[in-house]
This record gives sequence, C-alpha cells and structure tokens, in this order.
Amino acid sequence: MNNNITPHHRFRRAAANVSMVLAVLVLAVFSSCSSDDTPKEPYHPNPDTYENVVLVYAVGSNNLYGNLIADKSEMLKGLKQTDPSKVKLLLLENIDPSNKGTQHSNILYEARLSNETDEYEFVRLKEFDSDRYATEPAMLTEAVEEMTKGFSSARYGIIFWSHGGGWAPAGYNTHIYPVQDPSSALHPKPDTWWGVDESGSQHDQMNIDELAAALPDNLLHFVWFDSCYMSGIELAYQLRNKARYLVAYPTEVHVFGLDYTTALPLILAPVPRLEEAARTIYDFYTYTCLTQGVQTPVTVGVFDLQAIGDVAALARKAFTGYVKPSVSNLPKYTRGNILPMYDFREYLLSAAAASGNELDAEEVNRVFSRFTLCKYASERNFSNVLIDPARYSGMSAHVYDPTNLGSNENFFRSLDWFKAAYE
Repeated sequence: MNNNITPHHRFRRAAANVSMVLAVLVLAVFSSCSSDDTPKEPYHPNPDTYENVVLVYAVGSNNLYGNLIADKSEMLKGLKQTDPSKVKLLLLENIDPSNKGTQHSNILYEARLSNETDEYEFVRLKEFDSDRYATEPAMLTEAVEEMTKGFSSARYGIIFWSHGGGWAPAGYNTHIYPVQDPSSALHPKPDTWWGVDESGSQHDQMNIDELAAALPDNLLHFVWFDSCYMSGIELAYQLRNKARYLVAYPTEVHVFGLDYTTALPLILAPVPRLEEAARTIYDFYTYTCLTQGVQTPVTVGVFDLQAIGDVAALARKAFTGYVKPSVSNLPKYTRGNILPMYDFREYLLSAAAASGNELDAEEVNRVFSRFTLCKYASERNFSNVLIDPARYSGMSAHVYDPTNLGSNENFFRSLDWFKAAYE
C-alpha cells in the first residue's frame, strides 16, 4: 500500500460530478429496473406469513440518484439467491426514473419474480403524495405501516439509504429550509443529519430523534444505515426500543455503498445473517473496489441493542463528575464540515480517567463484547490516517462540552443518550 496516497471519492455526504462511464452504466441498468407503473395488490407466494421482510427506505432525490439506480439493479441480482416463499424485499423510493430524479414522487415498490421472464422486477404497490418529503417522519411511519399491513412476517428490517451525517440537528423551527440561504438565522446550516430529499429551491433532512419516533416500538429485527457516519452511540441509544440490531458505518462510506448483489442474500435470509453481510462490504472495498491498487477505506459495525442498557450504565460510571477529556489523542472518524465524532470506547475510557473514575477492565470488556457483535475497518481512514484495531470500536461518539451553550450542544442535551449517560 502506498501510504502517501490520499483517496479522492464522492461520498454519501457530498456533491460531485458523475463520470461519463458511470453515466453510461446508469443508462444501461435503468432499463433493467423499469417496471409496470400500475399499482398492484401484493403478490404472496406464501399467503400466510413470511420469515423476513425488508424495506429499503431510499431517499435518493439528490446527487446519489445515479447510485440508487445502480443499487436497484444489484438488489434484483441479489434476490435471485433468495427464497421468494420465505422473504420479501420492498423499496420506498422518493424519486421517479421517468423524470430522472428532478421531481418528487414517493413510490412504494415490491420486488416480484416475474412469471414471464423468471427475473425479479420492482412493481409499484402505492404512490404517496408527490409534494411530501421522504424525510418527513410521518412518511417513514406510513411506509412501515404499509409494509406490516401488506406483508405478515416473523421479522422485519429496514435499510436506510441516503446521505448521512450522525447525531446532530438538521435545523430548527421548521422541517424545511431554503437551499439558497442555508445559513439564515431561522434555518442554520445543518452539520449532520440523516437523508437529503431535494426539490427545486428547497430540501429537507431528518433528525435522529424524529427518525426513531417515527418507528414503532419493538417491531424491527434490524436497522441498517447504508449512509455515512450513522454508527454513533447517540443514534444507537435512540433506537434501543425500535430494533434488536443496528448495522452502520462510523466513518464515511464510498459512493457505491453496500454491494447488494452479495450482501442482500444474507440480509434477506429467513433469519438475517447480519455479521456475514457486514463482512461483505469490508471485503468489497478491501479486495474488489481498489483505487490504483490501494484498498478503499471502509468501516462497519454490527451491534446488539439489547445490550445497550449495560452500555449506558457503564457510561454513567465513566461520566460521573464529568470532565471533558482532551481529544488530541482520540481516534477521529469525521472530517470536513461534519461535527467531530470520535471512537466511542476510547472516549469513554478517556472521560473516565479525566473525571477521576476508575472502571473495572473486565466489566468494560464484558459490556462491549455483548454490545459489539462484529466490527471491520480498513488499514487507513478517509483522511489517510492509520486505524489502530485495538482502539477501533466500530462506533463513534460526540465529546460533550458542558460549557458550550450553542444550538448543536443544546440539541445533544435533548437526546435520550445524554439523559441516560450524563444526567
């Protein structure tokens, strides 16, 4: 590996131009993803119940639109390795290929095996009001309701597909702010968020507390964020009563995101094989998606949210009499205008030391071993800095500053994680 190389990619958080080659590929896969525009009743190979139903909630009305088209093609390929009598894939897409993503259309699709071609295709089930944003919490709630109403299943999962930025607020006072004036006093420029739904002169994003509140309690087997920066303790704790497992990336993820051709058969197994699926994204960027022969940076973690109560209890011990630790030696996962986020376990240990709290090493190891099912990381991060495996937990955290009374810090104080770990 050339240790001096600095990777230059388009990530799921920043805009850039799409190459001519990629444009040709997008046009090629577009035809394979075309579908009947007439809404149809759900097709049930097994009319009683499925074992696993997964909804891909794709907010692609942004500069990732072409990648969504490509990922849809990958999904259809991956479905060939699944059992349609036991599992089902749904897709909520908030753009329409007929207008090339320039206008809103919120459409719920079902992936069906065609009787004529023996190939999978996306078929419209329902079209929601095109004036609405897919990042509206109510829109997410309705999509989940359609999933559970139309497809009885032993397990449900959601893959959130879009830009991502972590825990911090997208803005205040309204859910929509003008793109042309993102730094206005009423609508401060967002630093981090989940999802970007753009239309004309406006776009919208969703805060993590809104996202969690939009999901029903105790329904989901897993939540997977195919987005940058969403493997954070703040989001994980916010989702503690929503899903059993969380899969996410603490750093950026390359624009291609998850390789659905190889990952989806594992995610859509009758019992999702999440740890194996997480390994596929590491392998894809380590051995397949190389930049000039150099490994593309990648991080991913799989977490058992059933253990997060013990994580919070450990954090309370660490943060008693809280003194903000120095961040100079903490592994940092963010860059650019994204709010700084650091390795969660390393931050917890540093905060405990700075606050004069001695933690039992065996307890720390026991809690994290139950919480972290698996974690993978490349040799270097997106800033070309070495990742120390011994100091990589697979999850990020905000370093709390009690003296900061700014809007971001005040929003952090409103999150469930702050109340559980610091108050």
